[in-house]
Amino acid sequence: MAEKTFAANSQEAKLEEKAKAKVSEEKTAKETKSEKEEKSSAKSTKGFAMELEDFGLLQYPLMTEKAITLIEKENKLSFIATEKATKTDIKKLVERVYKVKVEKVNVVNDMKGRKKVTVKLDKKFKAEELAAKLGVI
Repeated sequence: MAEKTFAANSQEAKLEEKAKAKVSEEKTAKETKSEKEEKSSAKSTKGFAMELEDFGLLQYPLMTEKAITLIEKENKLSFIATEKATKTDIKKLVERVYKVKVEKVNVVNDMKGRKKVTVKLDKKFKAEELAAKLGVI
């Protein structure tokens, strides 16, 4: 009879170990899921304009008086880009990140050593709406 109780106890112990293992796996799965959610929420709190830094080509949108008149009158957005950025890279980036159609990209190196980029949007899209999301207007 002692052998039967020992066998029953060992089976119960194995079942308990399996249950504990399942619980610990579920906890780690929940923890990794919560960590992913925290990372995604941290990125969303970063801001709409800050997404540009993640791609390494555009640094920030310009908020000068001239840039704002370009937004209002000519449907253009202005950015400061890195030295390595090309017109095609910038066009692809803006279209992908902001889900707009870009007609034309102009690049100018200014006296401060920065690369100024002006992006003309298609008539279907409004630069004012995008600028409002970026926090320019």
